[in-house]
Amino acid sequence: MRDSGETVDILTKGEQSVDRRFLRHLGKHILWIVTWLLCKSLRVRVVNSGVLSSLESKGGKYVLAFWHGSMLYIWYHHRKHGLAALVSKSEDGEILSRTLRHWGYKVIRGSSSAGGHEAMDLMADALRAGHALAITPDGPRGPYHVMKMGAVRLAQKTGVPLILCASKFRKRILLRSWDRFEIPVPFSDGVLIYGEPVMIQPSLSGEALDAELRRIEKMLCALDAEAQQLVDDASVRWKSFPAHGWTSRWLLAPVALLYGIGVGIRNMLYDIGLLKEIRLPVPVISIGNLTAGGTGKTPLVKYMAKYLREKGWNVAVLSRGYGRRSRGTVVVSKPVLQDDRLPRAVEAGDEPLELASVVQGLTVIVDHDRRRSGKYAMSNYGANVLLLDDGFQYRALHRDLNIVLVDNTRPVHREPLLPAGLRREALRSLRRADIVVLTKASDEILSEQNESELKKFIKAPLFRTVHTPAAVWFPLRN
Repeated sequence: MRDSGETVDILTKGEQSVDRRFLRHLGKHILWIVTWLLCKSLRVRVVNSGVLSSLESKGGKYVLAFWHGSMLYIWYHHRKHGLAALVSKSEDGEILSRTLRHWGYKVIRGSSSAGGHEAMDLMADALRAGHALAITPDGPRGPYHVMKMGAVRLAQKTGVPLILCASKFRKRILLRSWDRFEIPVPFSDGVLIYGEPVMIQPSLSGEALDAELRRIEKMLCALDAEAQQLVDDASVRWKSFPAHGWTSRWLLAPVALLYGIGVGIRNMLYDIGLLKEIRLPVPVISIGNLTAGGTGKTPLVKYMAKYLREKGWNVAVLSRGYGRRSRGTVVVSKPVLQDDRLPRAVEAGDEPLELASVVQGLTVIVDHDRRRSGKYAMSNYGANVLLLDDGFQYRALHRDLNIVLVDNTRPVHREPLLPAGLRREALRSLRRADIVVLTKASDEILSEQNESELKKFIKAPLFRTVHTPAAVWFPLRN
């Protein structure tokens, strides 16, 4: 019979074992959350995205291959693609497996050095079952950037293309591990690039297959270098964006959360009818955006005002007159003012002044209460169509057409809510839009990336516009 001291000692060891298992389990969940938050903060350009989208649109499967040291963001980026992932049977592999399962991956445990043949069969089965496959061909232990035969043999065996992928970030931490593992700095800018599909000929074997392996290895190294070059070359473009100020964003995140909750409750009250929209007896067209700042609303308002006037409509623009110092209702309309004088910008705001100056005969009513200014425009100027400038968030007035502009150079899906960022409300609010316009869309690569993200939230038609100068003016100097 054991004495009480030994019993207590055994219980203590058992409790310690349970505590360690609990802490290890908790640590794995914390790591997943931290990784998700980190990747969510990154701003990434995707190059050659059509390679993957064209395959997936046709139901085609593929083997996605990328270097082990660059896998962090690549795993995150493809989390909604229904991929199967090959992960080693090591302790580190167990941690990665949990994260990938959280992200929706089908995880296959094994590697070229442990469980390789079984893993190969499981991967082939996953491809036949409809999953594409993701693999790090130099993992799990290297050597660094040396491709093993597994990915090539799998692509050859199943007859699916091999898609090479690489990612790089301007600011990153390089670990002193065999793979020189890269951890992007929060809110860093980066590039993810795809190579063209590579088909492995079924007839290749022996030295010919080895030569093909080395050729693909060089292609992946070249793609990695190209991603780095794109990051370096894009520095001028990215410098045109406001600084992330990630410390400020983290500090303001709780305020942004409260702001988002408040906006969400307000929208819900309008959706269920507890807050009422006033409907005017004339058509109302709203032109707005999802972010604070310029997205190109004024040029579109100007264009629509001209177009509708040419079609015989009596148009009035309703504006809140951002930046004005006056109060109440201010009318900005050249023909109706005495001595043809327009109000000053401090009285009406600079954008209403610009609209009235450029569009001859256009009536612009400035008032923070657009319901009141709409009634004023109808009763005093006979307006039979109203353009609501910057009106997407102004839900007190019913609109018959909701046009929302999104700045292509500042992806809205990466923008935090106010005050941590510039976004005014949740992306799901885009469901209220009847038309979405991607402005400043001269960059084809950025346009494709942003369109694919926006289509996750909208069912409305999506258009692109490009801004070009109408004229160049040089002031005369004495």
